[in-house]
Formats: sequence, C-alpha cells, structure tokens
Amino acid sequence: MRVLIVEDEIIIGMHLAMLVEEFGHEVVGTVRSVSQALAEAMALSPDVAILDIRLPDGSGIDLAGELYARHVLRCIFVSANLDEAVKKALQPWEPIEFVGKPVVPVLLQKALMKAECERNLSSEPPSNLVEEDQMPNAYIEPRPKGRPEGSAIEDYVVEDHADHVLATFKTQREATDWARKNGHTPLVARVRHHNDKKIPDHWREA
Repeated sequence: MRVLIVEDEIIIGMHLAMLVEEFGHEVVGTVRSVSQALAEAMALSPDVAILDIRLPDGSGIDLAGELYARHVLRCIFVSANLDEAVKKALQPWEPIEFVGKPVVPVLLQKALMKAECERNLSSEPPSNLVEEDQMPNAYIEPRPKGRPEGSAIEDYVVEDHADHVLATFKTQREATDWARKNGHTPLVARVRHHNDKKIPDHWREA
C-alpha cells in the first residue's frame, strides 16, 4: 500500500516510516502539519494515512474529516491521546485502527494488514497476519548495555526480537507491567554484559 505519515515529531516520523517500509509498504510522504497533509494527499493519492492527533497547525480529528471528505482516505491513528472521547469523535471518518505511543511494531503491522484487507474488500485477513497468541516476546534489559554487574542503571529498555525499541522505563517492574499489558511475554536479561536474543539461556521469564 501507499502510506502517508502525518507526525510532527521528526524522530517518531522516521521510526514510523522505517516500520512501514519494513512491513512491505511504500511511504509516499512524511509530513508534520495539517496543511502539508492536505497538500500531499491531493498530490500523492495515498491508500491510507497514519495520523497523529495533535499537530502544530490544527487537530488531527479535523484533518481526518477533511481527508475522508475529499479523498475517502481512511486513517490509522497513532497517538498518546486516544481516550474514548477522541475515538468517539473520529467514528464518522471510519478509523481503521488506533495505536498508542510508544508504538509497538506488531500492533502497527496488524493495523496496516487490516487496512490492506479492508482495501481489498476481503473478509479474510492476510495469511501472514500475526495472531495474538503469536505475538513476539518482549526483551527487557538495563541500560547502558554491556556494563559489568553492579554498574549504575539509567533505565530499562523493552525491545522486540529484531532489537526495535518498544519503550523505556525507570524500573524493571514498570517495563514488565507494560509488556504484559500490551500482550507480550516479558523476558528479562539474566546478566548485563552479554545478551543474545537468539539464545534462550540469556533470558528468564519475568
């Protein structure tokens, strides 16, 4: 699919673009404002938009309405501001999916698969759709990585099997709770100086 990304934070926009391409889709544009999104949607004719709610020159809710009215362009909403009131306000524009921040890659992948499935007018999801019980483990370890045991810990990073950072937290407990809440099995590093995600003995279930 051809995907337009609307995200005002540059680093997050780059991360989303990387994930979209990794999942086999084409990023036709990455923009940071309502005005840019409207112009690019007109010029590039994307199949779907990934849209933040809070933008510097307006509301993502209003933008979603404009994109739907002008181009029948539906959106995947990626935001830390997805409460029930926001979701209700977006319903007239037929949202494809809601993905919270920090972004869990597999959830974005599933949202894109859903968009592709609906675009193809198919009632069956693609065969490579990740099922809930097949969601990858979440690997948790202290940072800085590779330090000797007993070294100062700045934070705890949560990563997937491909070393994508899913989230960071001040405590290991917060990291494991977050992983469980998002449907993962949290695996904690046994030691600090050497951890290989391909070697099960380097990890223990929290």
